[in-house]
Amino acid sequence: MDWRPGVRHAVTLVGYKTIQIGDRILIASNTEQREIIIEAGNPLIGENAWIFKNNSGTSWGENGFGYVVTDWDEISAYFITGSVTSLQYNNTDIICEDRDGDGYYFWGIGAKPETCPDCARDELDGDDSNPNLGAIDEYGNFLPMVFPPANTNQTVNATTATWNTRSIY
Repeated sequence: MDWRPGVRHAVTLVGYKTIQIGDRILIASNTEQREIIIEAGNPLIGENAWIFKNNSGTSWGENGFGYVVTDWDEISAYFITGSVTSLQYNNTDIICEDRDGDGYYFWGIGAKPETCPDCARDELDGDDSNPNLGAIDEYGNFLPMVFPPANTNQTVNATTATWNTRSIY
């Protein structure tokens, strides 16, 4: 992610985590950018880091995701109100994926697109880099995980019996 003035890109906030020893963190402000590895005794241990997905692709950070610690008073943000229409992309270009294999899918901002597979839940994955975290509520709190995914149950009827199957992923 390039934080230099005048450089434009897009990132999506996908969650947060508590900083632990060994984490690689991007320290960023309007004047500097540097990556550090958290070692024992670092005062950031126990603090929150925001998890972003960058539009640069999987070559950036950890497969396109990065942890960011910053002073939010130094960040310039612009917000769009109303609907946004792209001249280059449409809803069929949206990638709906489950990168951490937890049964919850991530597709970015907005309603669940039609490009999601039938097995994708309606709830957006709040952290698609961690299989132990799934959907979030409207306040950004993680909801309890539900296993197996609700839409994998099927009832099979036969001439002599009825039974229920659950797919295991």
